[in-house]
Amino acid sequence: MKKLFFLSFILLAFAACSSDDDPIIDPDGGNGGNGGNGGNGGGTPPTQVQFDAATGDWTQATIDVFNSRVQTNNSAAGADEDQFAFTVSTSGTVLPTNFTATQTLTGEITTDVTLDAAEVYEIVGAVFVRDGASLTIPAGTFLFADPSNNAAIGGTDVTAADVIVVNQGGTLNTNGTAVNPVIFSSSSQTSGSWGGIVLLGNAPINLNGGTGNAEIADNVGEDLPYGGSAAADSSGSLRYTILAYPGTQINTESEFNGFSFYAVGSGTTLEFLEVFQGQDDGFEWFGGTVNGTNLYSNAFDDSFDWAEGFVGTLDNIIADQPSGADHCIEADNLSADNDASPRSNPTVRNATFNSSGDDDALRLRRGTAAQFDNILFNIDGNSRFHFEIDDIVTGQLIFDNVTTFSNVAIDAGNPTFTGNANN
Repeated sequence: MKKLFFLSFILLAFAACSSDDDPIIDPDGGNGGNGGNGGNGGGTPPTQVQFDAATGDWTQATIDVFNSRVQTNNSAAGADEDQFAFTVSTSGTVLPTNFTATQTLTGEITTDVTLDAAEVYEIVGAVFVRDGASLTIPAGTFLFADPSNNAAIGGTDVTAADVIVVNQGGTLNTNGTAVNPVIFSSSSQTSGSWGGIVLLGNAPINLNGGTGNAEIADNVGEDLPYGGSAAADSSGSLRYTILAYPGTQINTESEFNGFSFYAVGSGTTLEFLEVFQGQDDGFEWFGGTVNGTNLYSNAFDDSFDWAEGFVGTLDNIIADQPSGADHCIEADNLSADNDASPRSNPTVRNATFNSSGDDDALRLRRGTAAQFDNILFNIDGNSRFHFEIDDIVTGQLIFDNVTTFSNVAIDAGNPTFTGNANN
């Protein structure tokens, strides 16, 4: 029954996509891996995405339309790298190695608390900043996690992580400066040894019912709701803050990110933030409206990731993907409904994507849209693509100029588009 349904879907898709009497299937150009920056080879360009019935790969005509939508500019400068002089990645900051704690940070914060920059804090277990409370961390404060203290969960190899969790209605303020950033690290100095920072807000998401429960609930032992209708919601202010070595496992299938933003609202400040040696994603947004400026990610999974209706602006960002890493950006709308509203449609501007990883630089899928402007690519090797476009909805958003690409400096040694309609 499933096979018959799939065949019917393909036939209907072909009928809907046909713009003239030419066949939809293009055996010579069906593999998106052959796409470059060339023209459409004559004829009328299709108005709807087309793909090979056997493989799902985009036809060459579709790849040609994708390419035509990119406004290239070889002079595009990408990110202003001078803004990242404070980061570990640029050697502006040297991570402390004194892991002798003078204070511990643990349990629940239910009233306003301000730390002391003269102390060294060990994060022990999940630290919750509850509704109505605030945690303020002054410039120059050093906090670390010790993964050897983590306890096994249910007899598995997954451990309960040291992590900062800001519940809905709570706020976190990290008041770092360029000279004295707030630094979070791990005594093991190994990637994936603590849980990072998690903000849970009340801004809109596109899950059914408008609310969700964060996946990290599997690790911290309680439900963690997020989502609502407060687009201007504030979860605090994070400035000049470095997270080194985050990415502990949540469960047997996923890990913590560096910064995890669940339905975080535009009243929150995210400026001058770095993830260094993250095991999973550097920054991930689950819906929400928050903006981020001067963000630097060095992570072994994806540097920047969004889903569930994220609509903020990311301005002046750098993805610095090490060898073996995944995408600079992996972006979704919603897997259960690619057309769910609000649709993920952030603006990404003034961005540099340095990719030494194993995957294509940017992956757009599951119905996401995006606005890209002033983008610079530096892709090592010549076998990987700038953009991987997966699924019909995401591809059609490019055809319809909902997703836009302006002032893009293409890496001439690498082809531009690939992807598959069935992914």
